[in-house]
Amino acid sequence: MPKNTIAYLIVLILLASPVICFSKQEFYVYRSPDPNEINKPNKQPYQKSTPKNIESKKSQYKKNTSAKLQCNSSEQEMHLAKSGDENAQFTVGLNMYRGKEAGCDKKEGIYLLVSAAKKGKYSNESLNIIGYEYFKGDNIPKNHAESRKWFKVAADSGNARAQNDLAYLFFHGLGGAVDYQAAFALYQQSALHGHQLAQANLGTMYANGLGTEKSKEKGYAWYEIAALNGNEPALRDKKILSSEMTTDEINAAQRLSAELFKTIEQANLPDRASENK
Repeated sequence: MPKNTIAYLIVLILLASPVICFSKQEFYVYRSPDPNEINKPNKQPYQKSTPKNIESKKSQYKKNTSAKLQCNSSEQEMHLAKSGDENAQFTVGLNMYRGKEAGCDKKEGIYLLVSAAKKGKYSNESLNIIGYEYFKGDNIPKNHAESRKWFKVAADSGNARAQNDLAYLFFHGLGGAVDYQAAFALYQQSALHGHQLAQANLGTMYANGLGTEKSKEKGYAWYEIAALNGNEPALRDKKILSSEMTTDEINAAQRLSAELFKTIEQANLPDRASENK
């Protein structure tokens, strides 16, 4: 058989083969303020040491040391937190975790937040911190079951970030069994709240028929929305998926994308930016 004929047949086989556009599911990486950025030292002109400015420096050192030990919390708050008061544990824990002062103990901050949360004192931010830290295991022992537990509390309150991350845990079977249907439902909630990672993840669910009926049009539409919101993997996956679609299917998918985009915009104008931070 001529070489040209063999090459032609190989091309036909490749074109006929289904393209699997299964991108890696994305988990939100919690970003706390960088204490090195917040507390950059101001360069002061050199001053010759004199009895007066030496005493001034001693006074300033004592003041700064006290602030570092308290981590931007009052002595009373620190005392109450150590005594087990959940409100103080919540406030001091956030201050410690955020690292507002160079001497803050991030690990201690997390344990205080966990203790406060177990007593019913938490916020969406603290729940996301707790869920993420249990997921990563950098500052607290890794425990995906605990990560699921706290992300669920936040997800049930409508927090888009937690919905995406809880879906990720269901998708990969971390902290429990794999559950594509639960992952799909959570990704859908988060995507409609405007979370771009969930929008890309939802596109993958539709494109591969995981947890829902397979739909190239819906997969394309969600990939396109995520890409418009800055998700680069979604742009790549949209191109891969489009290579399997007819012109009519792509046109239908683009119309669906426009409709979904309007729905998301109208529903999330006040809080969309805060949900994606």
